[in-house]
Amino acid sequence: MDVEQREVKELEAAIAQRYQEVVPEDHLRTIKGLGDVTAPTILAAAGTPQRFQNQAAFRGWTGVVAHASQSADSDAKGLSMTKAGPKRVKLALYQAAEVARQWDPQLAKIYYDQMVHKAKPHNKAIGAVMSHLASRIHAVLTEQRDYVLRDVDGREVTASEARTIIQTQYQVPAEIRAARRTRSKRRKRDVSIDDHRGSAKRSSRRSSTSSQTHSTRSQEVDQIRPAAITH
Repeated sequence: MDVEQREVKELEAAIAQRYQEVVPEDHLRTIKGLGDVTAPTILAAAGTPQRFQNQAAFRGWTGVVAHASQSADSDAKGLSMTKAGPKRVKLALYQAAEVARQWDPQLAKIYYDQMVHKAKPHNKAIGAVMSHLASRIHAVLTEQRDYVLRDVDGREVTASEARTIIQTQYQVPAEIRAARRTRSKRRKRDVSIDDHRGSAKRSSRRSSTSSQTHSTRSQEVDQIRPAAITH
């Protein structure tokens, strides 16, 4: 182990110790996906949960909210991450959501619906999961209770039962994943082409304007010269 790796290990150990001192009950890590790094990261950034008026305010602070052009119905639209919210919180939420959707049937269903029924790409689908996960984090912190895994009908389930439900009901087919990746790449390519065309048009307009200005000034000079000679 080199010096850098040893320092990282020591820092992680110090963070874990401090986290246990601050929250010995450790409700946050009862949520699947929140671990030794993500839980302290979110808690340190959020501070006192009571400073957020409600779950919507907490989600807004994280930056996982719908843009103005999107519906507030996250299940229908999927969510992108805005520029709001601390970057480290959004990264922690993203990492946690990737794990949580594999353990929590309710979050797995949200991801599945986004990918399969609403044709959203992976990042949009994860955005919806992140939004719901943020609500769960706020509830656990505010109510000071452990998180309980439940099936989509609200029935409490064990971790083993939850995994079985997800694996049998909410696995996104490989061909759909491939189709979403292709669609996402095509959309990014089209946006890049449009941006390039827009830049070329702006450059052409500037060039045209510059030429017109130069021509006008040349005409003005030609008009001035005879007058100067006559004088």
